[in-house]
Amino acid sequence: MLSTPLAASSGDDTDEDLSNHVLLPEDDVLSTKYSVKRILDSMNIFQIAEPPHNLLKLLEKSIGFEGVETFDTDQIQSLLPVELKNSWSLPIISLTCISIVIPNIDEEVVDNLLKSVDECLYFTGEVERCLNKPSLYIRRAGSILWLNYVKDNRKWLDTTLRKSAYEGKTPTGIVKSFTPTAEDVVTKFNRGTNGEPVEKEKLPWKVTAANSMYRIAKSYPAYV
Repeated sequence: MLSTPLAASSGDDTDEDLSNHVLLPEDDVLSTKYSVKRILDSMNIFQIAEPPHNLLKLLEKSIGFEGVETFDTDQIQSLLPVELKNSWSLPIISLTCISIVIPNIDEEVVDNLLKSVDECLYFTGEVERCLNKPSLYIRRAGSILWLNYVKDNRKWLDTTLRKSAYEGKTPTGIVKSFTPTAEDVVTKFNRGTNGEPVEKEKLPWKVTAANSMYRIAKSYPAYV
C-alpha cells in the first residue's frame, strides 16, 4: 500500500492537487486516471454531508499510513487456498477490535475511536467501490462485521470485546488470544470443502473476516 502521484485532468486544478495524495494498494499502482477521477468525483458527495469530526481529530495525531500496511503483511500466509484481494476496511476493523480491549485505555478514548472508525469506513468503502477492489465479498464481510457485531454489540464474531474479559492480560496476550478463534473458523471451513476449490466470491463472510484477523494477529509479534 502506498501513496502514488497520478496525473489528473489538466483542466481541473483541484483534481490534480488531490490526485497526488491518493493512497492505493500496491496491486493498484497501475490504476488509470479514470479510476482516480471516479474517486475524486465521489468525494464531492461528502462535501454536503456532516464533516467527519471524530475522524479528523484522530488523523491530527496520525503520522502516516504505515500502521495498517505493517500489520496486514503478505509475509503472513493466508489460511485459505484462494488469494483474497487487498482491502482497507477489514484490516482497519480487525485492528480496531484489538485496540478497544487493550488495558489502561480510557473508555472515552475507546468510544471516540469507534466513532472515528465508523466515519473512516464510510470513506474507505467509497474508495473501494470506485476502484472495484476489493470485490463485493470483502466489502460485504467488513460491513456485516462492523455494523452487526463490533459497532453496537462490542463483539468480534462470537468473541466479546468487553474489556472485563481481558483483565490481567498483556497487550501481546490479548492479540494472541484472537488467533485460535480465527484459525478455527477458517480451518473448519477448509475441512468442510473436502479439498474442493471454492470461489472466493462465495466465501462465507465470517471466513473472510477470520482470515483477516488471523493475519493481523500473527503479524503483531514481529513488530513489538
